[in-house]
Amino acid sequence: MRQIAFFADVHGNLPAMEAVAADIRRRGIEEVYFLGDMVGKGPSGAEVLEMVRTISTQAVYGNWDRLVSGNYQGHGSGWFRSRLSEEQLGYLRGLPRDLELWVAGRHLRAYHGRFTIPRVVMPYDGRKEIRQAQAAVGEADITVMADAHHPFLVMNEGKMLVNTGSAGNPCDLVPKCSYFILREEGSTLESCHIRLDYDVERAVALALEAEALPMQEEYVQELRRGVYMRFKPR
Repeated sequence: MRQIAFFADVHGNLPAMEAVAADIRRRGIEEVYFLGDMVGKGPSGAEVLEMVRTISTQAVYGNWDRLVSGNYQGHGSGWFRSRLSEEQLGYLRGLPRDLELWVAGRHLRAYHGRFTIPRVVMPYDGRKEIRQAQAAVGEADITVMADAHHPFLVMNEGKMLVNTGSAGNPCDLVPKCSYFILREEGSTLESCHIRLDYDVERAVALALEAEALPMQEEYVQELRRGVYMRFKPR
């Protein structure tokens, strides 16, 4: 049986990254795709980036990866940029926009979200928004994306749209890591979202220890409550 894991939106949360990596290893999953936002918001971007490189078969960029590795100065990007080496910044700049593969005879495309589509797609959006997300990088039977920090799976005209949820910064009122698995056995396809407990208070402690972490208080609230606190640039 082929197992494929998709995860995203770690956002510099090292304890969450460690929990997801351990669970993937425990399940014996060897095909792993990362769908963007290694860095930003949390303090451990460099460590998360190296773990993503180690565990991933392939990775694509997220909006924060582009903001931090570019010249953008808002949203505390300069602080997060300063925590990365030039080699790590080059790695982020070289990530592709999307990826594609075949699973159980079905064509799959995957990407992050913003910088590919103009706005975050949520599970309660209408058919028009769902269709736009499915068509963003070309037609496919399965589209897997991230960015919303809400895990979901919806069907539209026989085609599947999946959001992995957030591995390190969930904002769906459930402060647990989220990632997505596909299982292929012949032409049979199974799917599931995984929710994991992780050491939230260790993540909080790392955030509080990080001097001048942008929007530190809001980030800590997001970790503890699983509620998005709108990021206000300093």
